[in-house]
Order: sequence, then structure tokens, then C-alpha cells
Amino acid sequence: MTRFAFDPQDQRLIATWGTGQGDRAATVTILTQDTGDAHGLVLAHAMTILADCLWRAYTKPAADLGDGEDHNSPAWHRAQTRESYARSRRRSRSPTSPSTG
Repeated sequence: MTRFAFDPQDQRLIATWGTGQGDRAATVTILTQDTGDAHGLVLAHAMTILADCLWRAYTKPAADLGDGEDHNSPAWHRAQTRESYARSRRRSRSPTSPSTG
């Protein structure tokens, strides 16, 4: 699962993955200098939580939990989470910032 870290020296949001023989890392984005350390850390934490939720929904199909048509069942909730991927992708491509709303 992807984990995220914030490098305050270069203002980078970094994604990391364990490989079993050390970790790999890649820069996701470089944040503006006025972002601040606290906001960078909050963003990294939130992205890690999101990655964990998405990973669980992706690796555990709704069918494993029963009938996805049964409204409000665990399978239905899992199916709803999977359907939200497309919305999340669209929103991540056109983000809003605290300064723009």
C-alpha cells in the first residue's frame, strides 16, 4: 500500500512503497513555499488514509461480503466505495485550494 510523506526541506509530497527489500519513493508533487510544515504533514497523513481505504476497497471485492444489491449492507457499502473512484479521480485532477475555495 502506498504511504505518503512530506519533505519540509524541498516542500515535496512523496509516495513510498515497501518492496520487501527496502522501500521505493517517488515525488508526487512539490508544494508551494507558503504551504507550511503543518499543512504538508496533514496532507501526507490524509493521503495515506485515503490510500489505505482505497486499497481495502480494491482488494476486497463487494461480492465477498454478500449481495451488493441489499441496500445498506456491507457489500453495498463496498460497492459504493468502488463506484466513488471515478469521482475521486475527477476531483483530484481539478483540485481546489484553501485560497480558491
